[in-house]
This record gives sequence, structure tokens and C-alpha cells, in this order.
Amino acid sequence: MRGDLNPGETMVWSSQAFSVEERPDRVEVDVEPMEARNWSTNFQQHQPLVIQNVNENARGNILGQIVNPNDHGYSLVWAVVIYRDAEGMLLGGQSTSVSNVPANGTVAFDISGLSDDRAASFEVFTWIEGHIIS
Repeated sequence: MRGDLNPGETMVWSSQAFSVEERPDRVEVDVEPMEARNWSTNFQQHQPLVIQNVNENARGNILGQIVNPNDHGYSLVWAVVIYRDAEGMLLGGQSTSVSNVPANGTVAFDISGLSDDRAASFEVFTWIEGHIIS
């Protein structure tokens, strides 16, 4: 997984690439300095993308819009939803990709819902993975 994460930003990720039958005792994540991967350190600073008009439809899908306040677009952005139970414990998440997010524009997203009756709340985030486009 690769994407730009500017200083002070937070990343939230959900993937359908794998699942587990039982809740693990812990999950470990290793973050490598960019030099370890020989990635570019030439970031373009940007304003955070904004999530708006979020609602859950009758099928349980999460619908909303991503607003890009920047003067440049992005080739690929992920909309990520995380679900929590009534006590605030993380239950899981879902995500969807949105291609060609235009400069100073708005695009819709539709994320498949989580099939878990314990889900009491959800929150939607964005993560920029793609390249900057004009």
C-alpha cells in the first residue's frame, strides 16, 4: 500500500484483502522511513479532503461525497468507513476507491455496509493513494 501522508495527517485504512475468524489479541504495524523504500520525499502540501452528506441507505451501504478543496485533482482516493460497537470498540471497516477526483470538485462514493448487528456507529475517512492530476 502506498500513498502520501503529509506531516500531521492521520491515515485510516480498511481492506477486503483478508479476514480473520477470531479477533486477534493484538495487531502490529511496522512503519518504515520513506528512505527505506526509496520513495520520493517531494510531497505537495494539500488541504485535507472533506467528507459530506453521509448517510446509510436501506441496504446498509454508506453513501456520501468527497470534496476536494485543492487546486489539483487526484487520480485515486479511498473512502474508508470504520464501525464501532456501543462501547466504542472497533468492529471492522470497509472501503471503496474513487477515481479521478477533480480539482475544487465533489465526487460521490458508495461503500458496502458491514454485516454486523453490533455496529452502533460509523465514521468515514479519506486516503489519497493516487497521483496528482491537473
